[in-house]
Amino acid sequence: MKPARVIVTRSPHRMVGMVCCPWLQDEPIHHESITERWFICLAVMLPRLGRIQHQPFEMSLPDGCGKDRRSEGTYTPDFLLQFDTGEQIVVEVKPEVFVDKHRRKLQNAASQLRQRKLLFHVVTDEQMEKLAALGEATLLRRQGKSHHRADDIARVVNLLEDFGRGIEAASLCERAAVSFELVTWLVARGEAYAERPFGFTVKSIVFPMSVTEVNHANVYVERWFGTSAW
Repeated sequence: MKPARVIVTRSPHRMVGMVCCPWLQDEPIHHESITERWFICLAVMLPRLGRIQHQPFEMSLPDGCGKDRRSEGTYTPDFLLQFDTGEQIVVEVKPEVFVDKHRRKLQNAASQLRQRKLLFHVVTDEQMEKLAALGEATLLRRQGKSHHRADDIARVVNLLEDFGRGIEAASLCERAAVSFELVTWLVARGEAYAERPFGFTVKSIVFPMSVTEVNHANVYVERWFGTSAW
């Protein structure tokens, strides 16, 4: 696999740019479309995520995957998700209407990646729409960029450990004497876990990170995006 190439360039045909998540990683995450930006805003809150890399490498594909369907082709996946558990998941982000057109290429890529012990997911705009609209995901990410007092954060995190089966956000706020914004911040930063962080309200159930499936990052991706590894 070849290393990633430089991503962000001006284009009149698509939305290119970067998303900054300083609590997750120092370097910004590049994107080449609004659909990719949407995915980033959703994915940065995956539990135990350590890093997101855009267009991490280039792969050679067998004959039949080139542009003329007779030649050898190449493929550059959109994202590599690296988790604190050591797991790595490759993700292709694509509008649903284009999945069948590229299915052969994606299936070949998935086969090669499995040989390298890497799971491969295709996430579509329709799947993300079921999870959260772009505006909602962007808002929650922005809340994760805010700041709160260290003693308040520690108090909530410690209190959460007493509720392995979860606790309603409103009750957690009352018991810890903190604002709902702080609890939202914990979820946005992956310091606490909510089965559905998008559409998060005072009635949502919050769990300590210690009760999550520590060694199953693939479970998080499947639950959040409603997809299965190829």
